[in-house]
Amino acid sequence: SRHDGDRAGLTHFVEHMLFNREWPAGESAFRQIEAVGGEVNALTHREYTALQAVVLAKDLPRVFRAFREALAPLDIGGDRLAREREVLLHEIERAADTQGVLWDRFLQALWGEDDPLTRPIYGTPESVRTIGTDDLHAHFARYLVPSRMVLAAAGGIRHEQVVEFATHEWPWAARDGWADGLSPATRGGGRLGLEKDLQATYLVVGVEAVGLKDPRRPAVKVIDILLGKGAHSRLHRRLREDLGVVYQVTSVAMAYEDRGYLCAYTSCAPTHVPAVVEVILDEFDALRRTPVAEAELQDAQAHYEGALARHFETVLSLAGIIGVEELLHRVELFEESVARVRRVTGSDVQQVARELFDLDRGAIAYVGRTRG
Repeated sequence: SRHDGDRAGLTHFVEHMLFNREWPAGESAFRQIEAVGGEVNALTHREYTALQAVVLAKDLPRVFRAFREALAPLDIGGDRLAREREVLLHEIERAADTQGVLWDRFLQALWGEDDPLTRPIYGTPESVRTIGTDDLHAHFARYLVPSRMVLAAAGGIRHEQVVEFATHEWPWAARDGWADGLSPATRGGGRLGLEKDLQATYLVVGVEAVGLKDPRRPAVKVIDILLGKGAHSRLHRRLREDLGVVYQVTSVAMAYEDRGYLCAYTSCAPTHVPAVVEVILDEFDALRRTPVAEAELQDAQAHYEGALARHFETVLSLAGIIGVEELLHRVELFEESVARVRRVTGSDVQQVARELFDLDRGAIAYVGRTRG
């Protein structure tokens, strides 16, 4: 969605139209894959669109056939465009829940409403209504081309087998798309909220962090775990166990290709908002002021290894990890990723915390009431 330009929601609209077409013999991608007990899905991220399928190894040719047809030039005949637009408008309405609004507000507070990374992925009702046939065809021709695609597969298959299927089923001309420059980060206002009459107020408090290629990323992963991953994390102990003002709190470290963010997410009674924000900011500052103890550091590193291993347990998750890493940077093997985090020292954590936790440049977003 960061490449949608002035048509917010354009990439997501194209994703929908990939599957809204006349299919050979009437066999849609869903029908071809679900007929053998498989699953197929597509999603639009701020940096990429993904087509996903899970099938038995023997049914892999079905996936290649289905995706070949889905990735053919768009078929926007008849009333398909109008019908799908209504579906998208309904999806936007459903997505306008507390969490969806909250994360958009946080990114806008951090980087500003005009930054490409803060555009709403689904778009707005106004922008989706302006998207026409020419917009969809141009976006498809620019981005859904082989030179901008990555094929990732995991499971009971051989690499040579995947290459053979791809060569046979996808004999596309190697036409090129456009290389898009990445816009430098802008600054948001630092605070952005939506007053709603809710029993709880939902909060995100964070700072700009690092992108996928930044050598500080392993240290950021450790900071993320120390702050808010699990019941032993610093924020959980203070906000849940000591003060009892939240039910759950977590932290998020997101790395895009060129930048990222590190934040805490929670909800609380409106009267507790000031105290919760104060604790979060204090824990950010504590990592700047005081070196992390060796035992706590080792616990965080062990947590990372175990959590990453769980992500590698399913073939869909594994294919997703290697696909996104290959598309935006490079594939990092499990052992390599664990080793990089294991090499992080307490001094590394403190140094990176000092660089990131500039509280004058942080961002706070909320949905709910900020007064009792």
